[in-house]
Amino acid sequence: MRGVKDCAAVLFPSNYENDALIWLQMSLKTRILALVLGLVIIGVWGFATRMAAVLQADIEKIISGQLATQVNYVTDDLDKELQFRIESLKEIAAGIVFDRHASRAQIQRLLDRRNPSITMFRLGVLVVDRDGVIVADHAPSSVAHRSGLLGGHDYFLDVMEGDRPLIGPPIVAGRFSDQPMIPIAVPLHDSYGAVTGVLIAPVISSEPSLFGKLMEAKIGRTGSFLVMSPKDKLIVSATDRSAIMRPLPPKGANRMLDRRLDEGYEGPGIAVTPSGVEVLGVSRKLATAGWIVIGNISTEEAFAPIKSFKNQIYQTAALISLALALLLILVLRRQMAPLEEANRAMQLMSKGKKLFAPIPVRRQDEIGRLVENFNHLVLERQRVDHEIRDLNHNLEERVRERTDELRAANRRLEAEIGERKRAEESVLNYADRLQLFTRRMVTMLEGERRRLARELHDGVSSNLTAIRLELEVMEKQLSENDLTGLSDKVSDCVGLVADAAITSREISSDLHPAVLDYMGILPALKDLGEKFSRRANIAVAVAGVAPGIRLPAEKEIALFRIAQEALMNCAKHSHADNIAISLDCNSERIQLSIADDGVGFDAPELSQGGQAPGLGLLTMQERAEAIGGKCRIHSTPGKETRVVVEVQA
Repeated sequence: MRGVKDCAAVLFPSNYENDALIWLQMSLKTRILALVLGLVIIGVWGFATRMAAVLQADIEKIISGQLATQVNYVTDDLDKELQFRIESLKEIAAGIVFDRHASRAQIQRLLDRRNPSITMFRLGVLVVDRDGVIVADHAPSSVAHRSGLLGGHDYFLDVMEGDRPLIGPPIVAGRFSDQPMIPIAVPLHDSYGAVTGVLIAPVISSEPSLFGKLMEAKIGRTGSFLVMSPKDKLIVSATDRSAIMRPLPPKGANRMLDRRLDEGYEGPGIAVTPSGVEVLGVSRKLATAGWIVIGNISTEEAFAPIKSFKNQIYQTAALISLALALLLILVLRRQMAPLEEANRAMQLMSKGKKLFAPIPVRRQDEIGRLVENFNHLVLERQRVDHEIRDLNHNLEERVRERTDELRAANRRLEAEIGERKRAEESVLNYADRLQLFTRRMVTMLEGERRRLARELHDGVSSNLTAIRLELEVMEKQLSENDLTGLSDKVSDCVGLVADAAITSREISSDLHPAVLDYMGILPALKDLGEKFSRRANIAVAVAGVAPGIRLPAEKEIALFRIAQEALMNCAKHSHADNIAISLDCNSERIQLSIADDGVGFDAPELSQGGQAPGLGLLTMQERAEAIGGKCRIHSTPGKETRVVVEVQA
């Protein structure tokens, strides 16, 4: 199946999985028919398309050759006529010596001499000085006033500066002619050979004697000629006179024309005219004037001979494809008949409508061998079914025996699970009782401390105070009787009693601070910090906000004892210089934090390295758990140690 998917990925690169699934769901006959028909259609139609393309290329080559012959003929004739007129104009100019001081009458007499060459210029000839002023003319009176042919134009300046003949761009002569005129100009010289003027002979762009072959030549029904001036971007002359003086299309509008103008390409090419007609054309450059002559014929007319032949080729290809498809369907139906029969028999056997039995072999080909292999499978299946029935019988006996064994083991396992459940319940009950006992013990311990503190305060402290007062009275009386030695002893007793009273008050405060009962947890922590700072010589800073409502007594005393134990651990082990105690309270939780800047310790190593944590750490955790809170200890060797206690408000 993996190989089929890989092949499908190559055959159907776009959405190949869906296409391959559809292809594989088709019948084998359909796939063979589709594949063979596809190959036949590709071959027949590819051959037909190739023949049509070759035929069209050959006809295009023949027509292009005919076009090239026509264009060369027209171009050579036009080039010969232009060259003849330039030489004739040179001959006229050679008979005129145009000195600066010559009068107009002298120049006119020189121009009017009998010169047979001047007769070919129907529009006449003009003599123009270097300033563009007509000084003589041999023409109808109207031509002499065509100032558009004179000075100021590029061609006039090029003749004056280059001292060479030149054919100018087409110029519209206004009301004197309805067609553009093309000026032919040659330089005039003085007696010293310097250029002093220009001899101009205008010709009409459609003059029969000049463009006669262009107008007479025919290329089929739709053929035409164009004479273009690349320099002036104009159509100089054309078979269609309405196209004369039309500007050339902008660059990029006609790529074939751009190629002819920019690269000088003269071979055959297909282009689209401004009117949207597709034409086949060739070109030739006119050396005398720098123009380009293009001959065109519409592709519809040029390729008309092969259109019917193409249709015949495609019709023949369609008939061949249809005949091959029908023949292939008949052959496949006959060849695949045994496979269809075997398929129907297999379906009936698989549905239980027919017993498994060998299928008759009709012929010894691939399908016959497939049926024989199926028959071998049927016989093997019958043998395996017999063995399976025997195995099933033995297996049922073994399953029955194994089931009895599993039931007995299950009963034993259920009894063991019941015992374990009872043991777990006993352990849980023991843990609950132990936790309850711990809470009761802590409560009893705090109560006993409170009682001892009260007795120390009410009994021992009161008695010591009374003794101190009596001793002070006795001291005064003895001092009055001047019993110096006895007075000193009494004074010593008074000091001892005073020290005992102070010690008694401190013990009473440590056992149970009175400020905790009367003022709450935050003042008690501040009082604890001040006393600890005096005893241990370590700076203690207490910050925080007291709860809005007094906490239960068991939570306050637990937080106080945890802070007290943490301070004792700092004094013993941390070597710290500063301790910070903070109390953070809100409506949901209370957080107590005690942090020092001491040497710290490795808390993970203490818990994972097999070492038992100290009694103080365990006491803090047990006190926090006893009031439903958590106590976390964070410490790293060489850094601070922080004890954080969180309790629900």
